[in-house]
Amino acid sequence: MFKKVELWILGLLCVIFIIILIGYGSILRNGLKGGNRFPQLYKIAIFFAEVPKNFKEILFIFIDPHHDLSIKDNVHSNKPRFKKFINVNRQELLLLARFDADIGRSIVEIIDLNNFSVLHTYKPNIRKINNQTDTGKEEFSLLNKNFNEKKYNIYHPLLDLEGNLLFNGMYTPLSKIDFCSKLLWVNDVDNFHHANNVDSKGNYWVPSTIFPHSVDKNLVGDKHGEFRDDAITKISSNGEILYQKSISKILSENNLDHLIFGQSTFLWDPIHLNDIQPTLKDGIYWKKDDIFLSLRNLSMIIHFRPSSNKIVNILTGSFYMQHDVDIISEKEISIFNNNALNTQRGNKSMVSNNEILIYNFETKNYIKKNENGMKTNNVKSATGGLVDFLKDESIMIEDENSGRILFFNSNNDLEWEFINKAKNGKIYPVSWARIIQNEELINNTLKNIKNKKCIN
Repeated sequence: MFKKVELWILGLLCVIFIIILIGYGSILRNGLKGGNRFPQLYKIAIFFAEVPKNFKEILFIFIDPHHDLSIKDNVHSNKPRFKKFINVNRQELLLLARFDADIGRSIVEIIDLNNFSVLHTYKPNIRKINNQTDTGKEEFSLLNKNFNEKKYNIYHPLLDLEGNLLFNGMYTPLSKIDFCSKLLWVNDVDNFHHANNVDSKGNYWVPSTIFPHSVDKNLVGDKHGEFRDDAITKISSNGEILYQKSISKILSENNLDHLIFGQSTFLWDPIHLNDIQPTLKDGIYWKKDDIFLSLRNLSMIIHFRPSSNKIVNILTGSFYMQHDVDIISEKEISIFNNNALNTQRGNKSMVSNNEILIYNFETKNYIKKNENGMKTNNVKSATGGLVDFLKDESIMIEDENSGRILFFNSNNDLEWEFINKAKNGKIYPVSWARIIQNEELINNTLKNIKNKKCIN
């Protein structure tokens, strides 16, 4: 091991090393610039380039099994988990979906807004949901790997009068459980994702992704992952699909297919449907059972009438990569404007903060709600988030990418702030909370909590 090495051998080794280094750099540079001259060598080069990073991640996961779910570089890490700034007696409840790193799983809690105490907790059996899913279908082949109990995030749960809970993960089957978290049904017809909302008849509207694709395979391919065929899906309270329609087909049948196929390069996720908001009654500007659709990757809100298959209205221009469209009056809707741009460097926040936009159909103008509060409190969720309006004009804002929820009163003063901080000091996801303000639902929920006889 310590034998002398002739100088010429050492020099030759240095030259070989430099040649290998130059070749390695050339392969990486070619691949990163979109070249395809050495695809296999590029994969190998990337593998070695990521060894230090992967080793670091493995070390972090060894220390904290849920490290990959934690929110990194969080500017709110030094804040307390919950802080109340203004004391107000409230009857409303909070339905909070979050990843609880202290117990290592996603849960849903019913929260008392006066002291943020937990009144009831849902802990669905994710393993049972996955076992009732056809994992032989291509879209569910990695379900147990990517959406097991330790990785599953419950999204936008919806509570009914009996205490049953509807929810999905982000691209998983749709599930419903009872008040004691017993599984009632699983719908695995397609992947379901993002928001869950209820219509005037008690049916659910949920975004889904159709596979095999409903669009011509010559346009979008026929393999899973080549194209995200987002669809609007109406489902009964018993889990049966009553209506389903591809957004791409809706656009095509309304002479708007250029929005999908008019790009200079083909996009595998050109739409990214993230909310379906049904209208509950007739109005001046819409009919009962119309729906408003938030299409994130088109920065577009569509007013669609399923009964006639017609797009009634399209809103664009004052928002970017938005989430969460809500009907807040007979002539207004709200939009959670993420103000994010897709750039060559990825999804970046366009301005200093998110915005709550109110569109008035009468004036055809947008106004900003609580602009100062959004800036002052540094609300900057680039790829998620929502806003809920209360009857007294208070608002709840979910800053999803920071794992926190803020509540402002009608004067736009911050009433309280919650950060999903675990005992280890790290912050973990919140996944589309919901304010419960319907009096009948509140009374039934409190009654269910008082009389519950769940066996743990």
